[in-house]
Order: sequence, then C-alpha cells, then structure tokens
Amino acid sequence: MNKNIGYYVKQWRIKHTFNIKEVLKITRGGGEMTIFKKRLSIIVLSLFLFSILPIKAMADNVSNGYVEPQHGSSETKEKKEDSKIIREVVEKRERAIKHFLKQDNSFEAVIYPYSVHYNNDGKWEDIDNSLVESTDEDNNNVLENKNNSYKVKFGNKIDSNKLVSIKKDKYEIYWNVINDLIQSEANESTDKKEETKFYDNLNKNSEIKIIEKGLDKLKNLSENEKKITLTKVDSKVIFKNIYNNVDLTYDVEPDKFKETIISNEKTNNFEFRFNLYAKN
Repeated sequence: MNKNIGYYVKQWRIKHTFNIKEVLKITRGGGEMTIFKKRLSIIVLSLFLFSILPIKAMADNVSNGYVEPQHGSSETKEKKEDSKIIREVVEKRERAIKHFLKQDNSFEAVIYPYSVHYNNDGKWEDIDNSLVESTDEDNNNVLENKNNSYKVKFGNKIDSNKLVSIKKDKYEIYWNVINDLIQSEANESTDKKEETKFYDNLNKNSEIKIIEKGLDKLKNLSENEKKITLTKVDSKVIFKNIYNNVDLTYDVEPDKFKETIISNEKTNNFEFRFNLYAKN
C-alpha cells in the first residue's frame, strides 16, 4: 500500500513540474505582460501548490501509520491458555479423543496417540488398566485390570497354573511357565540322568509386583495439563528372578499386551518354555 501511494505522488510531482515550467514561462515576459496575465499566473501557481500539499500529507500519514496485520497478541493467547478446564464433555467422546469444557465457554479437544475409551454396548467408557485384587474361576487370588475391551488376569506366583489369562468376548487364552525339573526327574533313565537345563531352575518363590507407571506423568504440569493427562490407561507387573538374574514383565496397554523376558547377565542355553492354552 505504501509503495503504490509513493509511486502515485512521484508521478503527480513530475506532471506538475512540467506545469511549473509553463507557469514560469508565462510569468517571464518582460514589461509587456499585462496585470491580468500576472494575476492569472499567480492564481494558477496557487492552485498547483494547493493540489500538491494535501497529497503529500496523505502519503506521509499512510506511510507513518501503517500497521502489520496482527494474528493475536501473546497476552490474548496466555489468557486463552489459562482458562481453566471445568469438566469433560462425555457425550463428545471418541475412541482416542476427549473434549473438555473450559471456564470461558470454549472447548478443548485432546487427541491421544492410543485408545482412551472402549465401546461398551454402544457407549464410550474410560479405559482403566489399573490392577485390582480379584479371584479366578478356581477361586485363586489374582490381579486383574479394571475396565477395558479385554480382561487380563495374573496369578500371584510364577508357578501359578494360570500365570496369565486374557479374555475378550467369548475367547480366552492363558499360559504358565514349564518347570521341567520335575518332569526330568520322573523320566530319569537308569543308564543316564538327563542334564539339568537352564529352565529347570524355576524360582517358585518369585511373586508378582506392580510397577507404578502413571505417577511420573504429573510432575511439573499445570492444572489443565494434569486434567488431560491420563494415568490409568496402562499398567505393568514384574516377576523378579524367575530364574537366576532373569525377570519377567508384562505391560497392559489400551490396545495391546506385551511380555518381556529380561536377562540381567549373559548366560548359556538361554531357553524358556510355556504351556499355552486356548478356549473357543
């Protein structure tokens, strides 16, 4: 905008410079120019000066007063961010999205990189993989996750008949760790005793332990950040030293379940065996 106005003023001045010369030519005529012509020349010159001054002033004002477009001040942005979250709008839930109503009547949609809700008879429910005490169908004490589309249960000891069971709808799988030491002793040959393998030395005293995962997520967060941060969507358990310097961990996550065998030192004949069962 400034450039166009400046260009316009420049062209206007060139045009009137030519007129000034004509006026000066008219005013230079020696003593023969009549009073009428002199007065006419003064009037023309005055009109010329009058037409120039307003345009220059307008150009200067526009040039000095031009402001770049503003896309929101930092103060406005801070006020918007500081508006407190009042509650979640439950009816707007999606599988991986939560909507929150804020104090200024605006809404904040939070998209998570994993499922945070599961469909329970057409209604989106919060996923809560916190582990709580329960019992299985054989009345054994177990730990199970609270709310998800699948149910997982853990036996309290490494030698449980159902160390882990996972059930979804009418389908179920479960497994346990094979302790071949008993089988090896029962099948011992009179000629040669079978060599004891690494997986024969199962530590039956190894018990389950819950590892807290969500507490660290809330450190150094604002109140709004705490309200949108989910701490119960996953959990983790560990069986320490199921064999010498070997740990077994399980991660319960919104959409998946993970088993990890951790060897804390180098070992030979690294082999583990499980019995796996399936229903339906």
